[in-house]
Amino acid sequence: MKNNIILILFVLVITSACDKPQQFPVIGPKLVQDNGDTLIHTIGSFHFIDQDGAPYTQEAVAGKMFVADFFFTTCPDICPQMSKALKRVEEATFEMEDFLILSHTLDPDFDTPEELKKYIRDLETPARNWTFLTTDDEDYVYEIMMDRYLLSGSPTGAVNGGIFHTGKLALVDQKGRIRGYYEGTDPIDVQRLIEDIPVLMAQMKEELSNG
Repeated sequence: MKNNIILILFVLVITSACDKPQQFPVIGPKLVQDNGDTLIHTIGSFHFIDQDGAPYTQEAVAGKMFVADFFFTTCPDICPQMSKALKRVEEATFEMEDFLILSHTLDPDFDTPEELKKYIRDLETPARNWTFLTTDDEDYVYEIMMDRYLLSGSPTGAVNGGIFHTGKLALVDQKGRIRGYYEGTDPIDVQRLIEDIPVLMAQMKEELSNG
């Protein structure tokens, strides 16, 4: 009898935990203004050039959820793993509306739109909802990486390839808020990202519908 009671309590605890909705933190600093309003950190405005040589700004992601990373095409270290991970994400979200993947190059001097298109061909990806971005200003991409995505990276001769950077993938919601980081070199964490995307998408759909 005692064992049965313990089993019932255990099942109730597990059921209660499973019923709780998954929580996605809003990542980043919060600024309380003089009037008491709180400003939440967002990715904000940006301007890049895509693999077709066309301007790409925040308007392209307005109202959409996206995953972002920072890489470069000649990276001899973690970038190939990250791109393979994002290819998994692309395949899992291919039919999902209002979802994008953004890959920003940290070597814009070399990674022209033509080089990015070559990289896409080598990846054998359709890049239907996956956009590769470059810029005319190398400093700008590092500014966006560190100040907006709150990720680390810098050119340095101390590492193979000449650029140090994180392998993290950032999940950003439809309001431009960072909701999670995932290690792009860890297949288990990438799978967690793949599973989290539709969950957050459903939560955001309800949040947006409620105003």
